[in-house]
Amino acid sequence: MAHLIQGHRCLSAQSRTLVAALILWLISPVGTLGAAPLQDLDPGVNDGPILQSVKFVGLDTFPDDVVLEALGLEIGKPLQPMQREQRVASLFRDYGLFVQRILPEEVPGGVLLEIMILEFEVDLEPSFIGNASFDEEQIREWAGLIDRSELYLHEADGVVQRIAEGYRRAGFHFVGVSWVASDPLPGKRVRDLVFVIREGPKVRCVNVDIVGNDSLPDAGFLFWKGGLREMSSPKVTGRGPFSWFGSVFVEEEMQADLVAMRQVYRNGGWLDAEVQLEPLQFNDLRNKVEVVIHVDEGPQYMVASVDLVAVEVDQEADGERVERIVPFVFPKADLMAEIELKAGTPFDSARRSHDRSALQRYYGERGYLAAAFFVNPAEADGFRTLPADVLLDPLRAEVHITLKLVQGRPRTVRAVEIAGNTNTHDDVVRREISILPGETADLKEIERSLQRIRGLGYFLDRQDPDHKPPTYRFREVSGDPGVIDIEYEVEEGRVVDFQLQGGVASDSGLVGLISLSHSNFDHSALPTGLFAAPGEIYRREAFHGNGESMEINLSPGSRVSFWRFAYRHPDIFSDHFDRWGIAVEALNRDRIYTSHNEDRTHLKLDTTRRFGQGDLSLRFGPVWQRVKLSDLEGGVLPSTLLDSSPDTTFIGVSMRLLWSQLDNRSMPRDGTSAHADLTYFGGPFGGDQDLLKFEGRFEQYFELGESVSEVDPVLVIEAGAGIAAPLGKSEEAHYSERWFLGGTRRLRGFDFRGVGPNEGGIALGGETMAYGSVEVRWPLFSTPIPGTSRKAEMFRGGPFVDFGVLDPNAWDLDMDELRVSYGLSFAMVRPIPISFNLGWPLLEGEGDALQVFSFSLSLR
Repeated sequence: MAHLIQGHRCLSAQSRTLVAALILWLISPVGTLGAAPLQDLDPGVNDGPILQSVKFVGLDTFPDDVVLEALGLEIGKPLQPMQREQRVASLFRDYGLFVQRILPEEVPGGVLLEIMILEFEVDLEPSFIGNASFDEEQIREWAGLIDRSELYLHEADGVVQRIAEGYRRAGFHFVGVSWVASDPLPGKRVRDLVFVIREGPKVRCVNVDIVGNDSLPDAGFLFWKGGLREMSSPKVTGRGPFSWFGSVFVEEEMQADLVAMRQVYRNGGWLDAEVQLEPLQFNDLRNKVEVVIHVDEGPQYMVASVDLVAVEVDQEADGERVERIVPFVFPKADLMAEIELKAGTPFDSARRSHDRSALQRYYGERGYLAAAFFVNPAEADGFRTLPADVLLDPLRAEVHITLKLVQGRPRTVRAVEIAGNTNTHDDVVRREISILPGETADLKEIERSLQRIRGLGYFLDRQDPDHKPPTYRFREVSGDPGVIDIEYEVEEGRVVDFQLQGGVASDSGLVGLISLSHSNFDHSALPTGLFAAPGEIYRREAFHGNGESMEINLSPGSRVSFWRFAYRHPDIFSDHFDRWGIAVEALNRDRIYTSHNEDRTHLKLDTTRRFGQGDLSLRFGPVWQRVKLSDLEGGVLPSTLLDSSPDTTFIGVSMRLLWSQLDNRSMPRDGTSAHADLTYFGGPFGGDQDLLKFEGRFEQYFELGESVSEVDPVLVIEAGAGIAAPLGKSEEAHYSERWFLGGTRRLRGFDFRGVGPNEGGIALGGETMAYGSVEVRWPLFSTPIPGTSRKAEMFRGGPFVDFGVLDPNAWDLDMDELRVSYGLSFAMVRPIPISFNLGWPLLEGEGDALQVFSFSLSLR
């Protein structure tokens, strides 16, 4: 049906100009709503032609004036510029009317528009039936109707598909969705639309059987699994310890699992491997399914030859890239020694990834930094690896590979910048950075600095998975390609920590720990007020940012209870290098021994000195402590205990020299650590005892092997010695300051403090001590680290031999009192570090207390 609306007015010369522009604008078809945006009429024309009439074609439901208003048109008025696409989209959204075409026609006095309309049938409130498992809000969310109620008839099929996909993602594999609509009424475009849902049963997968994965068989259990299943991390898993009824079966996830398994094989060098899903096996109720996955591994491709070339990439005039081979900056033999891909090794992605990283590291440690770490990687003239040339020989399952690299240029450092430390003082971060302006941009030193910054803990938040750890990037300097600026980027982390913990150990029994710590404290940043303090501390506005640390511990236990307060300022003079600091500690520990109870109160004020970046450090200062002995048990007790005063005050000075170059402080595998502690009590400082006390300890870790992909065994050698020498008025060392052996740390196979000489079955304690240990830690079970050719150690074990000797007298060592034990150590490295020991004495003494089994929540 066509409608004609008319008006009158004469055309002006300016109007004819606008009509011409209007015709050029209107004669193009509207097309679809997804068409490219159209431009408005010239906004500089203020007085357009008069709209004399509008003729609608196909408009049956709505009055003409409603549509005219929606389009911004008014009869008898000049045509004004309008945003056509927005008007047309609004007309469709609000009224379900689609403008197919607008045809202008010049008439006396103005212009006539013919507008062709297509009306869509609509349901203003579609309904759903059969959705027993989900409410209507969930169905509408799946259907995409959460923010709208009306639904056009032509959209119904898309809604059906989206609802079905939502059900299938929820495990309803057999869901069926259809729609029905009421008959149309004459002159009406509103119809009732009903979606009919046949849910079917929710399907659970009770078993996934993988057949043919001979090279990657499933192995291990719980946290220590390995094989194809573990490496591909499938979503559909079958029954398990935490899913007894089976995992929800989602076919989309099943297909993704197959792709992941294929990729595992591709990454491992099985380039022809196929992973196929056998027909699904449903039970009679169709609510359980068993899955069988068939693997045809094919051969594992091996590397037949490896070559390495250096290239420069030039851009031709026609835009084509040309690679030109150039000489190596460093000896090719040295570079080839860095890579793992060698003739006879599998062609796996982990080795290829390692080789890219190894070459990048080799060049980076010599000033040739990788382009990937620059602000604009694509434009940076830095080191990069190009896609390798790979020649496959399917008949022999061999690969000939040529690695290609762009060497870049050497760089020196112009400036070192820090960004993101909004609440932490700049010098707190800068003192951990050992790469300095004017030096060669050594990637190894840059990385070491980064590790020190991360080791501070100020910029980490393990409870926030989106928290970005510290990193770095390089910025080229305009006009001087040989220098760069280094920027370390940090994000303030969680430094106020409150913990409740518990545990058990052979030497100390049941223990609990309540701890409050602040690892980036600033004593001078006071809050603005008492009531404002909690919020300002939480926002890191108060007591934050100077790198000081404060810790308060309270630990109740069955044998050992203690409280402790500690404060440390690492750089009181802001020296950055070779810095001075202070440390304060107050502690009270109450321990129950077999023979007596000991209550020790300890106060210490240290001056600290770190040399360089801290591999060598010194701390010294005054110390005060008071020891109370009580509840001495009946029977025969050692004379050294009976002769010790039940209430003794010690006043003196102490010093510790520490040197450490371990690869990992908590779980070392390589490196050296040594410390020497010297304490002098009494003399001019007063107190109840004159005593010189010294202890030295040395640890050396050797990694036995150079395997890149496997975890190598580790040989551990430990030795130590101690002296507690009475001086002046004191005839012998107080019982609390004597040395003891036995337990999980020294001389396994003997009970805690169970090594004599003894009196009445209780150790006398030594004024002189020496001990040592030799242990081999053999990896028992390791799992692959995703994305690398390496493995992570999960369990380890091995033999040990411990020895030690105590002498009741200072500066004397009676080797007739030597004790030796041997045994086996077994440790779980991840996820919770805990060690177990089985030890037996080779040499023991009269009255020694033996302990075959011991354990500790520690790996050192």
